[in-house]
Amino acid sequence: MTTHSAHAPRPSGKGLPINWRAPVPDRDARSFLRMLNLATQLKPIEAYSLGEIRELWRLTALALGTRPPLASVRQFDIQGPDGELSLRIYTPSRQDTLRPAFVWIHGGGFMVGCLDTAESICRNIAQAANCITVAISYRLAPEHDLNASRDDCLAALSWIVDHAQELGIDTERLAIGGDSAGGNLTAVIAQESRSQGLKLALQVLAYPATELLQAFPSLTENADGYMVTQHMLGYIQRTIARSAEHLDLSSPRLSPRRQRNLRGVAPALIISAGLDPIRDRWPGLCGAPTQRRCAGTTAALSGTVSRFPQFRRHQWRRQRRVAAHQRGTEGGFRRAACRHHAGNRRCHAGPRSRQ
Repeated sequence: MTTHSAHAPRPSGKGLPINWRAPVPDRDARSFLRMLNLATQLKPIEAYSLGEIRELWRLTALALGTRPPLASVRQFDIQGPDGELSLRIYTPSRQDTLRPAFVWIHGGGFMVGCLDTAESICRNIAQAANCITVAISYRLAPEHDLNASRDDCLAALSWIVDHAQELGIDTERLAIGGDSAGGNLTAVIAQESRSQGLKLALQVLAYPATELLQAFPSLTENADGYMVTQHMLGYIQRTIARSAEHLDLSSPRLSPRRQRNLRGVAPALIISAGLDPIRDRWPGLCGAPTQRRCAGTTAALSGTVSRFPQFRRHQWRRQRRVAAHQRGTEGGFRRAACRHHAGNRRCHAGPRSRQ
């Protein structure tokens, strides 16, 4: 997987941030980056096996995240397109009526991440937004091509809709979201849900990697020192190259920014991290100069870095903004209507409760 050597100009126009990037990271980001940059100087990413990277990322997310208590956390194993998929369902409190739900797709360059890396985000959003939150797993690269992750996410969303009643979910207030690679998958699923007759209430794209082919100025502006570096992105591209070598990266199914018609796609809340090397990849989805008929709101956090929702204090000022949007603003859960596509997927195993 490669990018063009010449950078495209930074997008500009109505609806885009006025201030894309702060001069320095904010206080919480600085303290985290000092710790991280010292650690990565001791051992570069290439010195780890892929299995070690995945486990290190999982343990880091668990160690630095918060786990507020909830009424229940259940895990389901369902039948996916090519084997079992796991879902983890977070319920903030007990109530008899149906409630809104937020499906979260984890990031990780399509090659790392799991339900555990989504644990803190899902627990806190469930609590802050008073909604059911669902974390979904998907097949990772390079063991699988990039289409596999898309097929799995669609299958998981379909299962959630089919079992909404027993899960306590109001399908008229169903939203999806994801960060980085998960933001890519979220945008793709939102677009493909339209053709399946499923009208989602909202899509939340946190620093989404919605362009897999073209490079932009943020890649060099934020090349080093801000967690996701140009060096790390190069390693990710080399690692997952064989998962994309037979695919057309200009297709909207892989680079959803390139979708020409967004009429009828769910409204979007787009959260941009100013110090992220992939920051410039999302414009064109909503509110961009092309005006592609997709309602959207942008929260440009100019002093933050990629991955900020996963780590303690640095996350919750931002996630409360997501929660506030979900609890009733334009495009949020409470005023949205949803038609769902019924399918026949079954749950292979009952829920496994977690503390």
